[in-house]
Amino acid sequence: MKNFCKFLLLWILLPLSSFSQNTLLSEAAIKIQLADPVNQLSSGLFQVMITDTADVAQIEVKLGTSSGIDDLSSTIFDYDVLSPASGYTYSRIGYSINLGVPLFAVQSTYYGQVRVKNMSGVWSDPMLFVAN
Repeated sequence: MKNFCKFLLLWILLPLSSFSQNTLLSEAAIKIQLADPVNQLSSGLFQVMITDTADVAQIEVKLGTSSGIDDLSSTIFDYDVLSPASGYTYSRIGYSINLGVPLFAVQSTYYGQVRVKNMSGVWSDPMLFVAN
């Protein structure tokens, strides 16, 4: 009977854990500006709003020329590491994070996505957007 009760409790609670989501990401956008008109290069700054500053492990940003493509930029930032890979920038004030990406070719439309990984290793659903 004791083992049956343990089994029943696990059977009831186990499905609940599969429905837990990582909701650390509340907003994301990108600002794009012409950085080098001679060479037709743009710069991009991802602006990310998070809901919790204690449970964030990493932030992934992708930028591409069409939906689902990351041919312009793709990287994973370690949370609050102020020296990201060469060409990238990172700054945070409270729940607002600015992530700069290296220069890329000017496009008429940009497709981006941002997602956040929590300390348990679970990624949020990506937040997708389009910029002109």
